[in-house]
Order: sequence, then C-alpha cells, then structure tokens
Amino acid sequence: MTVRVNKSPINIREKLNELDYAQVPYDKMPAGSVIQTAYSQSTMSARITYTSSTPTEIHSSLRVPISLRRPNSVVLVTALTGWRQDGTNGIAYILPQVSTDGGSSFSVFNDYTGASNNEMFRNHSSISYNFDTNTLSFIDWNTSGTDRIYSMFVRVGAGTMYIGDNQPRTNLIVQEIAQ
Repeated sequence: MTVRVNKSPINIREKLNELDYAQVPYDKMPAGSVIQTAYSQSTMSARITYTSSTPTEIHSSLRVPISLRRPNSVVLVTALTGWRQDGTNGIAYILPQVSTDGGSSFSVFNDYTGASNNEMFRNHSSISYNFDTNTLSFIDWNTSGTDRIYSMFVRVGAGTMYIGDNQPRTNLIVQEIAQ
C-alpha cells in the first residue's frame, strides 16, 4: 500500500520575517543587560534642619517602585541630587533605602550595613556654606523579593541641609540588571 503525503513548501524567508527580534524574553537576556528602568523626579525643596542620626526620607514623591522581572537580578540605584549645607563643621549624609513591604518601612541595603549606615555620600564641611551637585550610584545585590520601592534619605550630623535649593531637580533612577 502506498501512502501519499502532500506538504506545502516552506518559505524560510517568510518564517524568519515572522520572528520578533525587538523583544528578547527576560530569561534569555545576557548578564549585564538592562531589563527595565524606572525613575522619579522631584522639583520641591526639602529642608532637613535637625541633627538626628535617624535617616529621613527626602520626599515621598521620589519613591520609585519596581517589580523585578528576573530572579537574581541586581538593581542599580542612581541619584542626581543638588544640595546645600550650612554650618561650619556640618556633617550631611545622603543614602538610598529600600522597602519590600509596599512602602510601610524602609531599610538600608543588606550588603552595606557598616558603621556608615549605607551612605552614598558624606560631606564634612569646614566652611560655613557649601553648594554641590552629585550623581551617586549604588547596587542593591540582595534582590530576593520581587516588589521593591526605592527612595532617597538624608541625615544631618550638624548644621542644616537643603535638598534642591537653587540646584537641579533631584532624580532617582533604578535599573534592573540581569546577572
């Protein structure tokens, strides 16, 4: 008995054109690829006028929520902050913090919990008036939870610190990076 099968010809060029090269699945992205970027920008000035060692959030408008799309990613946190410090021998700190509970509480990154409390920047000024603009980057290596909110905090050891005072807007950018 003879069986005859008819198969339509395959046009390889047509099949290749059907492939979507613009979107690579997240799980197939090579290490070092930026999976996603989220950011916030604040135009308001926040005046920190106390000397508590407790970090204070610059403003809730700077919060950046991100839901990680790939397990074991790292998050690159970059901040552009314009600030002013008044007070001879004033000490000011800028530090990122992360929330894994929807923004109810924030904490320092687990890998950076030394005596400096996770600071991205420390200024100890011997002059009475100091303006500066800094771009600061930090990596959150401990990304076991998928839903995270990042924000910027400051603490003042002495003097008065002003964020965004006659300076550029404060920007907070977070990027998920494949590992």
